[in-house]
Amino acid sequence: MIRATLIATAATMASTATAQQAFVGVNITSWHVNASRDFNQNNIGLLAGMRWGEKLQYGFEAGFFQNSYNAKTTYALGFADYPIAQIGAVQLRGGVWAGMFEYPAFTTKAYAKGLPIWGSYIGAAGLSATARLNKFDLQAKVTRGLTNANAIVTLQMMRSF
Repeated sequence: MIRATLIATAATMASTATAQQAFVGVNITSWHVNASRDFNQNNIGLLAGMRWGEKLQYGFEAGFFQNSYNAKTTYALGFADYPIAQIGAVQLRGGVWAGMFEYPAFTTKAYAKGLPIWGSYIGAAGLSATARLNKFDLQAKVTRGLTNANAIVTLQMMRSF
């Protein structure tokens, strides 16, 4: 009984030792840099995640969106970011992310380019820039393009709880 109580107390202390925030949000749009074809740039979708930490924050995010080829994509990613500037009440953060994105029609091409593949999911990584005001984030993520674009920039809005 004492051992179980000590383990439960240690777990509780560890989980509260760092700030923890859940968040939900929406995927809004994308921009394909130097695109050689027309893409669907309205990539509406939903996301949810959890982050830990004070200055250095890290966590995970999962969601779905209408992709640039007008099909549904599910994804999961991990991230880390850090404050880089403060402008009035707005905190600017820079970070990195990596995850898996569902694109079954492109796994062969992604594999040929050396990207990790897991079933119908393709690995991707990139940079993020976030403007945070209180519990609201406006975030841009960028990654290299796989086909018909040099890079892809996405825009999301999130709210923390």
